[in-house]
This record gives sequence, structure tokens and C-alpha cells, in this order.
Amino acid sequence: VGQPLDETFGSSYDLWAAHSSAAYALEGFPRHSSQDGEFYYSSANSNLNSRELRYTFADDAQGLAEYLEYPWQALFAPIGATSFACEVDPASTFVFSSFCYAPARDYMKIGQLILQKGSWEGEQIIPAGWIESTTRVVSESDPGYAMGWWRQERLYPQAELDTPVISAVGVQGQYTLVIPEHDLVIVRLGLAEGRSTAWWKRSGSPLKVLLDSLPSTPR
Repeated sequence: VGQPLDETFGSSYDLWAAHSSAAYALEGFPRHSSQDGEFYYSSANSNLNSRELRYTFADDAQGLAEYLEYPWQALFAPIGATSFACEVDPASTFVFSSFCYAPARDYMKIGQLILQKGSWEGEQIIPAGWIESTTRVVSESDPGYAMGWWRQERLYPQAELDTPVISAVGVQGQYTLVIPEHDLVIVRLGLAEGRSTAWWKRSGSPLKVLLDSLPSTPR
């Protein structure tokens, strides 16, 4: 079943340095739910789900090997994004909140998979219903966040983006933007100095200008 993505556990850089990031999150942070009516951002949910995924494999060396291969077999290889390198913590659990490295073309494929509602070359890699539910806003108390994704048009209403912008945002200015109305995926990698959100958060931002120049694409 895994950890619901709308339940959160606080945030700390210690999460990334712990022997088991999932155990640290579960033991060290208070538990909240979107049903509480409040929103608390946390990266810990992804790591808790990583640990739950590990529990679906046998508790032996063969099970660990199968777990470590699973993301490539189930997701990366079917869409041709085979360059991904994802780190594990000392307990051998994927730290899927962070630390997955790939060139822009493979992050573009992830964005395209979201744009296509989990379908790739005629094969349903991820259920369309899962894509739809996890990219919806979790709580109106903080409407900029979905289940593991950001919704930039809700997070920065002053930018007047006027269309859903589903995004994955790294801590140092990396982002993947999925914009269904325009059938568009934008990937930016590299280290940003200063506020990396300036590209889209203000009125008249470059993203706003770009979107206003594009025709809508019926989907």
C-alpha cells in the first residue's frame, strides 16, 4: 500500500544523512494528513514509499537485487530513460525524494510520460488514474502542491500563468515542467544562483511570455 503522499512528516536535511531516511522520518517527525485541513511540505513521503516498495521483495540478497533493479525494469527502461542513476541510503533504500541523476533528455521523457497520462508507445506504463490523482492539488490550505508534484499556477498566482503547470523542482534550480494545454515539456538542469523560481513566479515572467505566445493544443 505504501505511505499516502498527502501525509507529511516535516523536513530536515538530516533526513538525507540518516542511516535509514525512512526510519528517521517515521520516528523523528510528527505525522499530519491533508484531512487535518493544514498543509506541511515534506520530502519524507517518497522515502517512506521507497521502503514500502522494498518490503514487497524477499528479505534476502536476491530480493534486494530485484528491488534495486525494479525502477529500471518498471519505469526507466520502458520509456528509454536508461541513464538514470539513483542513490540509496546506507540501509539500501532508494532516496527517491532526491538524488536521481540523468541528462535532460531522460528527464524530458519522464515529463512526456506525465503529459501522456502514463502511456508510452501504446503501453500503459503508469495507470492514467494515478497520474491524474497525484498531479491534483492536495489541499486548498496550500494549493501549490500536489502529491509529489508542484502546481506552479497555484503556487504563484501573481504570475498569471492561467493554465496548469505541473512541475518537479530540484533544490538548486533544476526543474521539469509539464504543461498539458500546450502539449509541452520544459527541462532545465544546472545550478541556479539566487532564486531559481524567478523564471516563472512574477508577473511578466519569461514562462508567462512563452505560454502566451503558444496556441492551445486540444488533448
